[in-house]
Parts: sequence; C-alpha cells; structure tokens
Amino acid sequence: MPRLRMTPWQDTAELLEVRDKLYPEDKVSREDRLWAIEVVTAWSVRGGVPHLVSSTAALTAAILNDTGDNIPYCAEFAYAGAICLFVTGLVDPGRKGIYVKSMYDVAEEIGLRASFVDVRHDATHGPLPSLVVLRQAAQDALKECWTRYWQQFSLEEDKLRVRLRELLRQYIRLHMGGRRDLALLEVNALLRGLASHIPNRREADILSGILAEAAITNPDDRELGSSIDGSVAVFEYLMQVLGRHTRHFLPALMDEHIRLLTMPSPPSQPPALDARREAAFLWLVRLLTHEAWRPHGRYHGLDPDAVVAKCLGQPGTWTLRLATSMTTSIPPAASPKIWNDVIAMAHSGAVDIVSDTVSDDEGLPERIGSPLPVQ
Repeated sequence: MPRLRMTPWQDTAELLEVRDKLYPEDKVSREDRLWAIEVVTAWSVRGGVPHLVSSTAALTAAILNDTGDNIPYCAEFAYAGAICLFVTGLVDPGRKGIYVKSMYDVAEEIGLRASFVDVRHDATHGPLPSLVVLRQAAQDALKECWTRYWQQFSLEEDKLRVRLRELLRQYIRLHMGGRRDLALLEVNALLRGLASHIPNRREADILSGILAEAAITNPDDRELGSSIDGSVAVFEYLMQVLGRHTRHFLPALMDEHIRLLTMPSPPSQPPALDARREAAFLWLVRLLTHEAWRPHGRYHGLDPDAVVAKCLGQPGTWTLRLATSMTTSIPPAASPKIWNDVIAMAHSGAVDIVSDTVSDDEGLPERIGSPLPVQ
C-alpha cells in the first residue's frame, strides 16, 4: 500500500515554480527571488520543508542582503548564518550514535568538501571569515543544494520530455498514415503511468509546451495572415482526446498559448507582425469559440473569463486583441461593460517585449503572483 507523504507545497509544480525563481540566479530577477524566499518562509510555518530547500532560501536571502550599503558585519552575519544552517543540517544527522563522529568525518562520508566545515567552524567558534570567503562559500553551497536536491526534478523532466516528444513524433507518423488512435492510446497510457510520481498539472504543462512547440513555434515557413488549418488537422483531435481524459491538460494548454502571446519578438520584427504570436492567437480563438470545442466548455478548462483576466494581467498587442475578441464573440460571465472598461484602461498601459526590451508604450504591468493554497 502506498505511503501518504505530506508536503508543505500543494504539488510538485508549485515546488518547481519556486526552484525556477531561485535558479539560475543570473537569469532571475531580484523580485522573483524575493518572492520565492517568501514562499519558502510560508512553507516553513506549515512544517516539513526539506533542509536543502530552506538552505537554498537562506543562502539566496544572504546574497540579496549583500548590497554594499549595509551596516558593518550585516552581510557577514547573514552569510555565516546561512552557511552554518546548510552545513549543520547536512552533517548532524550522521553524528548520532554512541560514538559521535567529527563533522569532518561525516562530511567526507557524504561527499561534502571540508572547506564548508572550515567556514562553519570559523563562523561559530572564531573570528568571522572575510566577506570574500563567505561570498564564495555561499555560491558553492547553492551549487551543492542544486546537485543534492533540485537537480533530480530536472532529470525527471528531461526524461519525460524525451519520451513525450518520441510519442508525439510517432503520433504524427501514424496520423499521416491514418492510424492516429494507436498513438493516442500510447500517449494516454504514458500519462496514466507517470501520474504516480509526477503530478498531472506539471505533466500537462510539459506536454502543452511540446505540443505548442510543434504546432506553433516550429512551422517557421508560416506567413503572417495565413490560416492554421494544417496544424488543426494534425493536432486538434489529439488535444481534444487529452482534454477529455486529463483534466489538467486544457488549462495548461491555454496558459502555454497565452505565454506565447507575450514572449519576446526578434529585434527586427514588431510584435504585431510576429507570425508565431498570430498562430497562438488563432489557436486560442479556435479553442474558445469554435463549435468543435463546445462540448469541452468551462468544465474542462476553456473559460473565456479566465483567459480575458490573464490577458489583462499581461497587456500587449496580442493579449489585448484576444481579450477584445473574447468580449465581442462570447458573452462573458461578468458584465461586458466592466470588461470593456478594463480593456480600455489596459490599452493605456500596454507593453510588448522585443528582445527583452520595452517598447515605447507606457509602463510595465505589475507581476501577478499566484497565492499560496490554503490547507
């Protein structure tokens, strides 16, 4: 009988969202890293946070605290506390017993460098190590946290992506040969088999990204203004079957398409002339308005109001175009006048990203974070 394992996070997707806000540090904004630290702090109230997760948050907080304008010893003490937490939490479990081993002996057994124990010893019993030593130790400790804990999820996801891409290629070949049902059975069998150790939503996110890549991003020869009939003929049936059998799939697919609407454009291409964004826009309009998708509806995750709300949270050329299209083609649950007023306000602050630079439109929308689930 499987054992019930309680975690402070709702699912692995939430845990990995925090990981993606902590690593790699040179590609994550300060605001995102602070948000991740706050989430880990909230988890600690619930209890059961793995040592290396709390150590990652503590080390990251110490690094963010090292701004150069602190009072004397502020940065040193923050680094020292985080490094002592990291080392002690790894080594202490191996020191229990009748004959207590030294920290150096345990560190050697678990493959931890003796230099970490040195820094911990100096910070605890002697003069604080220099700021240069502490900074380097904190960076090295973050790498250890990645290798000892976070990396396992990346390896699982990489294997999952390889397998899903293989099945998708097989599905396309069988579809072209008139035997698409066989490929669908294999994809659904894979999804069911992985559900025991990878949450459905995370699995659905990965599959949605792969499908969007195949249906939208890869057809580079598609021109602006052309239809998506070719992609629809190949992928729509697959999406419908997965939507009926995997409740997380269609919400994940919608989120992936909205993400594509807001992705950076090439430097020489205005967002309004981006054929990839137009393809994502056309797919979203089809999913939400075409009669072929009416049997799925809100119950399966095709909620026009939710899509409009997400578009308004990331106002840009294509998201506002989609929001306007939804309010005119489908009567939303909220008052149409309310939506139209909000859309008009969003137009005044719309921003498009072109190679990670802001356009001439005014202002950036604030980041809207998902609240923690209440348990």
